[in-house]
Amino acid sequence: MIDAVIGFLVCSGVFFVVVGVVGLYRLPDVFCRAHAMTKAMTLGLSLLLIGMWLYLVHTDIGVKVMVALVFQFATIPLAGHILGRTAWHKKVKRHKQQPIAKLK
Repeated sequence: MIDAVIGFLVCSGVFFVVVGVVGLYRLPDVFCRAHAMTKAMTLGLSLLLIGMWLYLVHTDIGVKVMVALVFQFATIPLAGHILGRTAWHKKVKRHKQQPIAKLK
C-alpha cells in the first residue's frame, strides 16, 4: 500500500515538473513563464521530496526533507517575484492578447 502512495507522489511530482517545463517553453512572455515555473516547480518538487521521504523512512532524512521543503517554499516564489519585478521595471513587453470574437 505504501508503495502505491510513493509511486503516486513521485509520478505526480514528475508530472508537475514536466508541466512547468512545458509552460516555460510554450508561454509567450516572461511574466507567464515565471508564473508557470514557480507554481508547477514548487508543487512538483514538494511531491517528489515527500515521496522520497516516505521511501527512505529515516528520521534523519525526514529532517533534511523538511529543511529542503522550507527553503524551497522560501526561495522559488521569491525568485519568480524578483524575476517578474525586474522585467516590469525594465519595461519588458508583454504579449498582445487577441481580441475575443464577439458572438452574433
